[in-house]
Amino acid sequence: MRGFFKAKTLKDADGWLSFFHPYESAIYDSTLGAAYPSREMLEKELPVIAQAWPDNGTAYHQRVLGDMTGAVVVNLGSQELFGDELRMVSAYDFRNGKVVRQCDYWDARRNSVGENKVPDNEYPHDLGLESVGENAHVQMQKTATDLSAALEKGRVDDAAALFTVDAVFEDLTTRTRIEGRLAIGRYLHRAIDKLAYGPGAELRHILGSASGGGYEWVQLGGSVRNGIIGLELDSQGAIGRFTAIWDGSRMAEEEIRSLVMLAIEI
Repeated sequence: MRGFFKAKTLKDADGWLSFFHPYESAIYDSTLGAAYPSREMLEKELPVIAQAWPDNGTAYHQRVLGDMTGAVVVNLGSQELFGDELRMVSAYDFRNGKVVRQCDYWDARRNSVGENKVPDNEYPHDLGLESVGENAHVQMQKTATDLSAALEKGRVDDAAALFTVDAVFEDLTTRTRIEGRLAIGRYLHRAIDKLAYGPGAELRHILGSASGGGYEWVQLGGSVRNGIIGLELDSQGAIGRFTAIWDGSRMAEEEIRSLVMLAIEI
């Protein structure tokens, strides 16, 4: 991914495009609802996007979780690049070493880029998933499926049991971080009914290797539309680090505050 983000930073549209599959490739922004569903559209639009960026903008990855079947990538686009800093977690599906689908997830609260959202009736709900299959490693599939099911059904103890003793649970939208399996379990008991990726959140797509990846989810009953969770696993398939992001602008501020407060143990 180093070359991918370097090409973006250098405004090198041809270099950027070279990382995408020559026939089947697409980019989606889950927060804005922006869709570039074909190679032809990418060839037309990426040069325009790149040339609009200032020379001092930067884009880079912070963590890559996965392999050449698919990955969850924690990444950042600088304030100079987008007008506001975008901290994203993105899903990448690969075929023959090239990107066939990229889907970005980020929080639009207090971010001017969020003003560019498409109307609800134009939102591309599938986000390109019809073009990719389930290729994640069997261990990632099992852990992601077990975790998603436990959170969706509110089975807090089952969810907590999937973490390592010294695991880290972080939510990039609420800017909260819980450390340790026991503390994570207590937090889930307090917050499960309010979590966007809790009850009503259905697993949609799993990506990654035996040690890193994650899953995309869709919320069937709440105001938050969807999101992504990055997972880092140990050799036994237990979760060592959980990283979630979703669009907090779709949740009332009072609910956001409540979630933040629930992360504090008193």
